[in-house]
Amino acid sequence: MARARSPDDPIGIVSFHPQRRGTVTLEPIHPSLWRYRGGKDSDWRHVTTVYMTTGGCRPQVVPGQKLPKGYLWGETDKQVFGMGGGQQIFGPLELTCRDCGAAFVLPARVQQHLYEVARAYIDTMARRCQPCARKVNKLEAARKAYAAVLAKADGALTWQPHLAVARATIELLKAGGKVNLDRAIGIVRKARKLGAGELADRLEAQLIARRVK
Repeated sequence: MARARSPDDPIGIVSFHPQRRGTVTLEPIHPSLWRYRGGKDSDWRHVTTVYMTTGGCRPQVVPGQKLPKGYLWGETDKQVFGMGGGQQIFGPLELTCRDCGAAFVLPARVQQHLYEVARAYIDTMARRCQPCARKVNKLEAARKAYAAVLAKADGALTWQPHLAVARATIELLKAGGKVNLDRAIGIVRKARKLGAGELADRLEAQLIARRVK
């Protein structure tokens, strides 16, 4: 984006895609007007010009301007940031997934939700593509569910909490987690003694099959 004295004078501060490399220098244009220039190794590209108010340590966007498709205005009063300030414009970011290594694009709407709804710190950056992120979230949810039912089963005198542990164990394994299968089988057998019957038999068979794998 750029800061200028008026829409007829589009010279001002240019800010850039946060993932681009290259050196940047600050050039004075006017006592209250500056601009950034990308260095020789920079791969910044101009997308659009956005007019900002002059003066102050954090200039604000002049209202009523339109952005290109795929870009969204940010609301800094909803963001958590440090001395560097908030994000006044969100645009597509080209990233590489830390898990699978695939290139992916993080849309502006996802960034807006991350910073303004989930209230993540503004320097936090997504590092996983959507499929890998879903996989990680599913695993984390399965771990939490397993821990919750395991706590309820501790000292329980009925069979239901014990079988809940067996079911949560199977779901955790499906999500890619690791768990002590012998312990889970022991809990199922305890449920059988408390009257679980055929339900315990079926779950024990599933757990034994997974232990063999």
